[in-house]
Amino acid sequence: MKILKKFILYLTVLISNFSFSQIDLDKVPFVAYWSIGDSYDFKITKITQQWKNDTLNKDRVNAYIVNFNVIDSTENSYTIDWTYKNDILNEYNFPKELEEKLSKYDLIKIKYKTNEVGEFIEILNWKEISTMLNSMFKDLIEVEFKDSEENKRKEAIEKIKVISNILTTQEAIENLLAKEIQIFHNPLGLEYNTTPSSYEGEVPNIFDGTPIKNITHIYFEEVDSENKFCIMKSESKIDPDESKKIVINFLSKINPEDKHFTKELERSKFNIIDRNNFEYYYNPGIPHKIESSREILLKLDDTSTKKIETISIELIYNK
Repeated sequence: MKILKKFILYLTVLISNFSFSQIDLDKVPFVAYWSIGDSYDFKITKITQQWKNDTLNKDRVNAYIVNFNVIDSTENSYTIDWTYKNDILNEYNFPKELEEKLSKYDLIKIKYKTNEVGEFIEILNWKEISTMLNSMFKDLIEVEFKDSEENKRKEAIEKIKVISNILTTQEAIENLLAKEIQIFHNPLGLEYNTTPSSYEGEVPNIFDGTPIKNITHIYFEEVDSENKFCIMKSESKIDPDESKKIVINFLSKINPEDKHFTKELERSKFNIIDRNNFEYYYNPGIPHKIESSREILLKLDDTSTKKIETISIELIYNK
């Protein structure tokens, strides 16, 4: 049955690829129709690129496979296991001693809950994940600063504690560590007009809890009601003043003594744009491919820094 479902999805996307772009509905409802035992594999690709004055100085690609498995279904909710191999050792160049310590965090399993239409609610095992992250930070300190002078070691530990206290909260785990899950479920549970639309909204802020305002524009490139497939695109601009204040506040906690750097940031121009491309089977609520990117632009005097982080989620078909 599971193989049949994937085969049908595969045929559907082939049919869509050979069709002319069309929009044959006024509204598109994204609703999850899942069953216990539904299991899909996805390829996750993360690309980080950074430019300084139009010169590319960072270009990193990381890819891994994640399994999406429905382990419970009720009238009001679904429970999902999201399992993947931790690829942190390939993503960063760690000393061999630290690699050995981090190898014990090889497999990550995130158990989370949605409502009956597939909207994300919460991570159920976030405390377990928080404990794991704290343990990783402890290993990092133990290896990286074991030969440092005592005062430098204490200073580094205090800075890492500030970061770990933020990153190990439930909200941070749900919005940073599980960012791909948020992207996966982003359209689910809503009914969209197929005519272009715009709205004001908010995005989570893990640093002080105050949501950040944004403006989002949505439009459909294709809607195929026969195959329950669509291509939806969105672009969001995050309030630059609010986001800059949050960054400055966070950095001042890590480096409270560096007043000059904080003042320099206050003079900067800060822009964030999020772009999403959803190629989705809106029924049964499974993506064919999602590409989500965040572009950050920082300008200070004659220096501009641009960073683009892209996450793609692509369904693996068992042909």
